[in-house]
Amino acid sequence: MINIIRSVAVAVAVVVLSLAAPALADSIHPDLKRSQVITLDVAAIERNAQSGNPFELALGDKRLNVVLTPASVWPKEGLTILEIQKDGSTTKRVVQGNITYAGEIVGEDPKVGEARFTIAGGVLLGSVRTSAGWWFIEPLARFAPKADTSQYVVYETRDVNLKMAFGSDGVRSNVLSDPTPPFTCPPQDNRISVAMVADREYFNQHLNGPLTYWQQQTALVNEISGIYEQDQFKKKFRLGLSMVDSNGVFLQSTDPEMLLAELDLLVDPWLNQLQDLCSHLVHLTSGKELDGPVLGIANQPGWTGLTQQVLGNNEFLYYQNYIVAAHEIAHNFDAIHAEAEEWCEPIPEDPFHCRWRRTLDFESFDAVTIVSEFSDGLSSNGTIQECKNNVQRMRAKMAQRHLWP
Repeated sequence: MINIIRSVAVAVAVVVLSLAAPALADSIHPDLKRSQVITLDVAAIERNAQSGNPFELALGDKRLNVVLTPASVWPKEGLTILEIQKDGSTTKRVVQGNITYAGEIVGEDPKVGEARFTIAGGVLLGSVRTSAGWWFIEPLARFAPKADTSQYVVYETRDVNLKMAFGSDGVRSNVLSDPTPPFTCPPQDNRISVAMVADREYFNQHLNGPLTYWQQQTALVNEISGIYEQDQFKKKFRLGLSMVDSNGVFLQSTDPEMLLAELDLLVDPWLNQLQDLCSHLVHLTSGKELDGPVLGIANQPGWTGLTQQVLGNNEFLYYQNYIVAAHEIAHNFDAIHAEAEEWCEPIPEDPFHCRWRRTLDFESFDAVTIVSEFSDGLSSNGTIQECKNNVQRMRAKMAQRHLWP
């Protein structure tokens, strides 16, 4: 987390967002109970983010001072992109620079408040978490292609009307399946390195969108890194490789387990490349509508997994994409639903009711109740329930793979 000197100098913040009239819930996305359309000066945000200058952000009735600085999730050499051609051959290129930023909310406890933005080609994806709420910012053009490029949708997680079951835990690795990469990969600069793969549907979904498939994947890794950077793990993520099967030569199945097997077969010829880039995980972002009520699947423990990033003709919200990917990656490190936590948080103004809270590794996705942490079994009296300690399981698996501490 970035330390910020808090002083009256914040008063020079540049106002870069202006609030428009609230949009009707179903006019933007059917899973939103309420959202707002804002006009956003991305160029001004990017200038401030690159220089570390504070700027003012208007979210609902909140006006926040945000400080961002560059926080690259790519290796210093750049992001390697492999595109598989129809004949099975590949083209390779390297993209350099930085498009990801992270920072704090002035006046907020750094352990509670955080902002993460991805900015590329004048387009922004972002999230802001404070003690008062958790907001996500997406281009309006994702849902209304004719929208002006300066228009963005802002929604709070408590206004996302979406509940879906994850189903059973990840696919259990057995004695015939090695849960670790088939090579030695020491952590580089103390980061967990993930290789992202995109199938044809995910590639096409972003072909004419605000961001390319690899820019969208970069944004996901930036958000996921924010979760693992917190006190539970203090581990950053990096994206070393983005591979795309743009013609659907290898990744064809809509059966989740079969698609996961196809992913393993796809990456097998590229083990040397994955080792050179020090890839601890391989994760597929799929644009397919998977069979059954499945959002994602992962080898548990293991180093491959996938998430469904679209539901029929209705694109998932950025928030849901990110939570599901973070959940499945936790399975790679041996998190299980049975050890996830659920608790009832008292509401001071309503003593007869409470609000539910559930950790990221819980067996179902409920947008309103999910918190940005994993279960650690810590009870209110300071004792630890071992049967609710996924953090311990994940740290042990990370240590086995030389990623912890």
